[in-house]
Amino acid sequence: MKRTILVTGARGKTGREVVRLLAATSGITLRAGASQPGTLTGAANVQPVRFDWSDPQSWPAAVDGVDAIYLMRPDLPEADFLIASLIALAPGSHIVLLSEQGADRLPDGDWVRRVERAVEGAAQSWTILRPNWFQQDLTDPRFYLDAIRQGRQLPMPSAGASIAWVDARDIAAVAVTALLDPAAHDRKNHTC
Repeated sequence: MKRTILVTGARGKTGREVVRLLAATSGITLRAGASQPGTLTGAANVQPVRFDWSDPQSWPAAVDGVDAIYLMRPDLPEADFLIASLIALAPGSHIVLLSEQGADRLPDGDWVRRVERAVEGAAQSWTILRPNWFQQDLTDPRFYLDAIRQGRQLPMPSAGASIAWVDARDIAAVAVTALLDPAAHDRKNHTC
């Protein structure tokens, strides 16, 4: 059975790795969603599609007929509402949400928990990934690279929490497993 999967945030750290792994999988129609799909390059079986959280009119074509969605949450205050609205356009799709470690210990009113609750409440089938810190953040100038280079420090805002570093490729492998076998991962939270 051929499956159609949408990857939102296809240019992101984990999104591009999910796309890479799914592109090498037979029996998949793969849609790589990005606000600027023309910037996506890769395998011939990857269909770049416009998907922009700030433009809900871009959503219907992206989700039309999909069986599963790799969901990169938008960093917007109304993310929970946006996510629930998107899921409503793709009823029956298995949703794999990239969340964050420790989200289960946050109060329900916290932004991260509201996003998770939106997925749990709107999707019939879901998996939530709660990864630790991305190893790639160490080499990203938007995160820690400059602080390491200039100050020879690694400032961590985790206030005493345990920290481990995980490669975005490993997170992507977990996501792909959940996307390809939703029944085995339905309604499960995975810390990776």
